Formats: sequence, C-alpha cells, structure tokens
Amino acid sequence: MLVVSYVFNYLKDMVFKTPFDPEKAKLLLNECIKRLKILQKKIESKNNEAKKEISTYLEKGKVTNARIKIDHIIREDYNIESLEVLIMYCETMISNLGFITQSTELDRSIAKAVKTIAFAAPRYDIKELHEIHKELVNKYGMEINEVKNDNSENEIHPKIYNFFKNKDISETLANKYLTEIANIYHIDWECPPEEEKSKEKKEVNYNKIIIIIIIYIYIYLFILLFFVFIIILLFLLLFYYFCYYYYFLFLFYILYFYFIFLFN
Repeated sequence: MLVVSYVFNYLKDMVFKTPFDPEKAKLLLNECIKRLKILQKKIESKNNEAKKEISTYLEKGKVTNARIKIDHIIREDYNIESLEVLIMYCETMISNLGFITQSTELDRSIAKAVKTIAFAAPRYDIKELHEIHKELVNKYGMEINEVKNDNSENEIHPKIYNFFKNKDISETLANKYLTEIANIYHIDWECPPEEEKSKEKKEVNYNKIIIIIIIYIYIYLFILLFFVFIIILLFLLLFYYFCYYYYFLFLFYILYFYFIFLFN
C-alpha cells in the first residue's frame, strides 16, 4: 500500500512539475538525515531487545524459537546499514548542491547517490525522502528511476539494492549471529558443526534416492505383473474359444454321420 500510495502521489506531482529548487532540496535533505537517524536508532534499540530475547531462548534450549527470530534481526541489521548509506548519500547531495544546480545532466560523480535515493524513496515511509526524490526527478528526469540488468553495473549501492531484493537468509549467517549473541551474553551454547549438518543432508539425500529407487522397482513390477496377467487372460480366452470351436465341430460331425447312417 505504501508503494501504491507513493506512486499515485508521485504521478500527480509530475503533472504539475516544478523546477528544481536547491534551497528547498537542502532543507529536505537536512530534515531527511534527521529522520533517517531517528529510524536507525529505533531499529537498533528494537534489535538489541530482540537479541536479548534470543539469548534467553538459547539459554533455555529453545533453539527453534531463536532461529525463527534471528532472520528478522539479520534483515533489520541490513536495514540499519541501508539507512547509513542513505544518510551518507544525503550528506553527499548537500555538499554537491551547487554543482547539481549548475549541471544540466546527471554527472557520474553523483549518479550513484541520486539513483540510490530514487530507488530507496518509494520503499521507506519517510515524507522528506519522497520529496527529495521528486526534486531530483524535476532536475534529471524519470531516467533516474531506471535500473539496468538487475543492478549488474552497481548503479544503486549494493547494500540497499540487496536489502530490498534478496529475502533469503543463509543458514551459515544465521548460525554466525546466534554464536555471536551467545558469546555476548555468556551463554553456554555451541552451533552444530557444518560438517555434521552436511553429512545429515547427504544421508537424507541418500535415503530419498533409495526410496525413489524402491518406488520405481514397485512400479516396474506392477507393470510387469499387469502384462503377465493380460497375457494369461488372453491365453485363457483363446483356449476357451478353441475348446468351444472343437466342441461344436465334434457335434456337427456326429450329427452329420448320424443322418447319413439314417438315410442309408
């Protein structure tokens, strides 16, 4: 809903497009930095509380609960890093406002900052960031919203792009976080060795292969028995047919000779 609402307001403002205002942009950037820092501290505070909760789970041996919770903490840590990048780029924009005002095209020296802000703006519920995005579109056009080849050329800062595009958390990273939390809170907990896990996975895979082979053998035997049954059935039908044929033939010859005998 946030993105849909943002796009609607964004298109509405584009109809009534206004020139780039450097003074307004500076005020918005400064205010945006404050908002980003507040959000960053809020997430850090919640993450610290969540890490304390995970340490309690590990202490009580509730590893499954800890693993469920750790994914959210890792994503929020990525979020904190993304906010740090946005703060840095907002500061870069402030220091280059004079150059931006005089330029007519997007210079390579600030292209990554501009495109990263344009990419992040619809994904954060921060009004000032949305307004900065509009000012940048007024200056450089809609092209700043384009991302080529899944960001293969790093037009957008990788930390921000990966945070919003990559949703999966690796088991290795989750284990690393859990181990660090256990060490910080002095919890006697050790992560199972990766080698044992890989062995378990291999055993599971071997078991699956064996089950599949057994299933195929049963299917093959069933098909074989089915064809044997059909062949036996056909043989019996043919035998039955020939028996009846010779039986009637035998009766015919008996009657034939009987009538010949009578009339002679």
